[in-house]
Amino acid sequence: MPQGISYRGIVYDKPKVFVSYRWGEYENWVEKFSGDLTDKGVDVIHDRTVRRAHPDEKISNFIIRLMKGMESSHAFIPIFTPGYLERIKYPRPSTPTPDGFVLDEFQLSLGLARKREIETIAVLKEGSFDNLPKPFNQENSLDMRDDKAYEGNINILTEYLFFHRVIKQKNEYY
Repeated sequence: MPQGISYRGIVYDKPKVFVSYRWGEYENWVEKFSGDLTDKGVDVIHDRTVRRAHPDEKISNFIIRLMKGMESSHAFIPIFTPGYLERIKYPRPSTPTPDGFVLDEFQLSLGLARKREIETIAVLKEGSFDNLPKPFNQENSLDMRDDKAYEGNINILTEYLFFHRVIKQKNEYY
């Protein structure tokens, strides 16, 4: 597995991303998506990767570990579906749900993005671009609704993640 990318003799760290999705929607697809990014050298974090690494951890420690994982990521990738969009609506649903962390993850990511500590890269898996919350739209989101275009889109995303990291680090030297 690649440890980073070499550019003009300098090896840059692997990009680290946090993937957010709604439980019960496209879970197998999210596992494949995360696995494919990992195979291409991207460090991927989401609830299942954290739980697999720490299976006996208390839920309170698990949540802290998950949030720290997001804070240390270069990018936050929400997998937008109608169910995900329902979870991030305001106000919060009145009845508790088993996927209540979606709104928390999304709000934290927006706060980190405002401080330029993380980049948000939206993936539209189901639904319409017209339903995405601001600042997301067709111009700044990856369309993953067509499985035939999956490989090409994974390659675009991976190249972007590595190239963006090169640019960020390269600019630190000038």
